[in-house]
Amino acid sequence: MLLFISKLVKRFYKLGKGVIHA
Repeated sequence: MLLFISKLVKRFYKLGKGVIHA
């Protein structure tokens, strides 16, 4: 369960970075 949440957080973090850089 914790690993799944960690995966989602990393994915959203990447998306957030992309939006900021875009």
